[in-house]
Amino acid sequence: MIVHRAVHNKDKEAIVAAVEAANNVNEVEAAGNTPLHSAAYEGWLEGAELLIGLGAKVNASNNAGDRPYHWAQNMGHEDMMALLVKNGSETTMGKVIVSDHIPKVKDFFAKECWAHHPKPYAEFMEWRKKEDERWEMERGRLVPGM
Repeated sequence: MIVHRAVHNKDKEAIVAAVEAANNVNEVEAAGNTPLHSAAYEGWLEGAELLIGLGAKVNASNNAGDRPYHWAQNMGHEDMMALLVKNGSETTMGKVIVSDHIPKVKDFFAKECWAHHPKPYAEFMEWRKKEDERWEMERGRLVPGM
């Protein structure tokens, strides 16, 4: 969470140094937020421009489906909203896609205090289950004895 920390401190030099040291500009914390979400929330235009220039995904959605645009919108940062749209941000909610193999996220949803938090989209989970079943059937045909 080095890039997140640098964004929270509004430290452009630390952001650049972190990315140059192979830290992911799109790192996600437990709720699915990226450093660009944080910059949008704070209305920190210089930071958002820097992150975008370093490859931040303007359409990344967190576990609730919020994109950085929505965080800027919730805080009333119209300049930030305009910057994000100018750089390709969508204004619609993103889908909530949470992979099963990420223990941190599974633990997050399992906590009782977060029971009100939106779960991954049911339609995606149904699709994923069907895809996994199809994959297993196909694998059974290709691998003898399965």
